[in-house]
Amino acid sequence: MTGRFPAALEDAYQADLAGEKLRMIKVACLLCVILFLCSAILDAGSLSSNVDGAWSVRMVVVLATAVVAAAIRRWPGAFLRHYTACICVLAFGWAAGIEALMIAADPKDLAWSTYYAGLILMAMAQYTWTYLRPLYAGLSGLAVVAGYLLVALFVQGMAD
Repeated sequence: MTGRFPAALEDAYQADLAGEKLRMIKVACLLCVILFLCSAILDAGSLSSNVDGAWSVRMVVVLATAVVAAAIRRWPGAFLRHYTACICVLAFGWAAGIEALMIAADPKDLAWSTYYAGLILMAMAQYTWTYLRPLYAGLSGLAVVAGYLLVALFVQGMAD
């Protein structure tokens, strides 16, 4: 038995969700790319320095997401077999990109305090959209929050 349900029932449930999981990850990757690129428009008015660094971070995230999306399209079975790990790694990578943007921002920049909205979107998506079991969604969300707290405390100096 896995959790509260017999293994056969759990396997049937996961098999029924396979198409939805594949559709969801395609949409999530597309949304990630769109949000990272569209939010770059804000850089002109919200970053006074290190715009090149922010663009570098954006390009790394966008290209890595494109590579992952192509790999999932090419090998959907492998993605589904390792679904939880793949989703958690992707979410962590996207959150790390947002946190790197925070680090790239200067304390006087508007971006310094507003990029965290992307982390809120990440946490909400992990709980409502990914089909992760609550334990994994919680641990993944906790890792994102812990990363933000480290950035806030040690880079942004919010405890000072």
